[in-house]
Formats: sequence, C-alpha cells, structure tokens
Amino acid sequence: MSAADSQKTAGFFARRPDRAAIEVSGTEAALFLNDILTAQIQTLPEGRMTAACLLSPQGRILFDMQILRLSDTLFWLVTETDQAARLAGKLRLYRLRRPLVIEAVSPFSAAQIYHYVDLPDSPDGVFVFADQRQPGLGSLLVAGSEQLACPPGFAEQEEVVWQHLRIAAGVPEGAADLTPERALMLEAGLDRLGAVDFDKGCYIGQEVTARTRWRGLVKRRIVPVRAAAGLHGQSAITQAGKQVGQLLSCVATDTGWLGLASLRLAAIEAAGTGQQLELADGQPLELAIPDWMRPLPQQK
Repeated sequence: MSAADSQKTAGFFARRPDRAAIEVSGTEAALFLNDILTAQIQTLPEGRMTAACLLSPQGRILFDMQILRLSDTLFWLVTETDQAARLAGKLRLYRLRRPLVIEAVSPFSAAQIYHYVDLPDSPDGVFVFADQRQPGLGSLLVAGSEQLACPPGFAEQEEVVWQHLRIAAGVPEGAADLTPERALMLEAGLDRLGAVDFDKGCYIGQEVTARTRWRGLVKRRIVPVRAAAGLHGQSAITQAGKQVGQLLSCVATDTGWLGLASLRLAAIEAAGTGQQLELADGQPLELAIPDWMRPLPQQK
C-alpha cells in the first residue's frame, strides 16, 4: 500500500523501534528539566507532550526529544535509541545533588498512531500523547513493555508511512535532520513547533538562541523538497553551480521522493524566482514548503 493510500484509511499504527525513553523522576524533576531544556516544562500539564532540545552552551542542538509528563513528578524523555545512553549521561552530569532518579525505561516500546478523531481507550500501561508539533502528525503511543498491540480499527503499517507525513509536514527529527553540535533551533524551525519557550528564562544555550531570534541571524532553513527519482541523505544540493544546501532524511512516495533539506535562505528565495535547485547528478529538486512555515525568515 502506498503512503497516499494509507492516509485514506480510517487510521494507521506504525511501530517506532528507533525510539527509547529516559525516565526522570523526583520532586524537583520539573524544575530540573526546565532549567536545562529549551521548552517550558514546569507548566506542562500531566498527560501532555512537548518537543524540546538539550543544547550546548553555544546554542547548538545536542539532543532532540519529546517530553512526556506522566505525573507531577514523573517524566519520560523519548529520543532516538542511538542517542538515549548519551542523553542519560548528560542529564546525570547536570543533576549534581538534586534528589532525582534518571534511568532508562526498560522494557519500552513506542508507535505512531494516525487519526483525526477520538482515539480508542488505551489499555492499562499504554499512554497516548497527541503530537503538539503539527496536528497532522497524530499521536505517540508508549508503554513500559516489550511490544505494543495495534488498537482495534487501525491498520498496522510500516514506519515509512508515518515518516512520509512527518517529512511532508516539514518536521525535523533525530540526528539525520538535526546534526548534533551543528544544528540551530531556529534554522530547524523548532521555535515554530513548540520546542522552545522564549519567555521562561534561562536554560543551556538560551543566550545564543535568543540573540539569533532578536537579531534575525537565521541564514538557513530546513524545508521539504520533492524529486522524481531516488534521494539519499547527506547529498549536496547546488544552485547555479554552487553548493547551497544538503539533503537530510528522505522517503519514497507513490509519486516520487520526498525529503528534508537544509538550504540557504538566499537559495530558497532564488528558487522562488525560477533558479533551479539540483543534486550533484543534475537531478532537479522542487520546494514543497507547507503553509505553517510561511513567512520564512528574512535573509540578512
């Protein structure tokens, strides 16, 4: 079944074996996470989820994650499996003497569920969190168990079906899109996806992130692109013979290929006036920018 056909079904369920979770618990858990992460955690309601990042002091993304508040004193930080151990180590480094427990959730399983209407009641031990980044991304199901069951009325699909939705929506996720120690919050558009709070006060990397915003220093943007043939992550993108960007995560669709690309704002603007974006082999790329991204940052 193609991605487009899958989206026409009543709903679909896609397992996420690439996800792992770190549990942070204790009476000071909310304050601790709020002090180091980009999003507002202290006022996050129980049963809600928000995107967030842990930055370097220079404002570069180290880890991206989804913060799930299970109770007043209990949080799960869902991130890439390959990054989970390093994230836990970094959190313990910042914990100092706070009375917190930081440990891997094991066993753990996660899945994406896609539906625009009310979800069915969840079994005990399975938690459903609506994805706050974009309404078209559905919800995240998580459980402290080896395997999640597909809910009644939902068709189980390959993960690529959900990845198609994510990339088409222009939502970057994981190290493939957010290169650790290089990616910036505003260049990734994460400020428009609820992953950073500019009013909550200090957090690691806050000064650089705020200065980038107020001075309009954004030079690049991660946007969706389309192509007729196969795309490969990390491929160079050129315009008028000069490299202007790089492909990130990519997925095949029923009509071609779709990917996220980090592009210079000047190149995006020039593409809007007819200057072709191309891969190194000469294959043309077409911008597929969703409405929520507009207006794009202005080139300085």
